[in-house]
Amino acid sequence: MQDYHSLELKYVRNSERLALQGDVQPDGSWRYIEPNGTVHTIAPERAKHFMDQTHAHATIMCAMLDKLRESGVMTEALDTEAQPA
Repeated sequence: MQDYHSLELKYVRNSERLALQGDVQPDGSWRYIEPNGTVHTIAPERAKHFMDQTHAHATIMCAMLDKLRESGVMTEALDTEAQPA
């Protein structure tokens, strides 16, 4: 008598960066579906952490920009429009 075992390997590509470009789900996660059907997701906790970090960085950047303007070093407005990837 012999035992048989099957082993299956599966490659899964999940880009949290792409997921954040998709749609928010009822549970707070985000999901993006590529045209080829590949689904990318990010958990609600990870999405919240990303938003918290982005907010903290933006707050620091705004304070830096204010100081640059006040010192006269920066007189031009920065382009804040998102650039296509």
